[in-house]
Amino acid sequence: MTIDYPALARSLDQSLQLQVPPIAVCLADQVPAGVKAFAGRAPAGCAFWQEAAKGAFVTSARDHDLCAIGTFTRALADRVGSVGAG
Repeated sequence: MTIDYPALARSLDQSLQLQVPPIAVCLADQVPAGVKAFAGRAPAGCAFWQEAAKGAFVTSARDHDLCAIGTFTRALADRVGSVGAG
């Protein structure tokens, strides 16, 4: 099943009269075509919510390693090594 995310975003925006564009999070086995990897470092995973309002991007477990809380709550510690490892 293919979801038309841009159409869904337009529908939410119009129906709810949003002040900022809606964002979504998905877990995927492959990076969707045309979606670039996050560039840079984020002090915490919460920063990704703000960045997502600007456009789509992909993160990996390593992108979340500066946030001890996010690493723990998302069970990413085993994927990135020790929390805070950069």
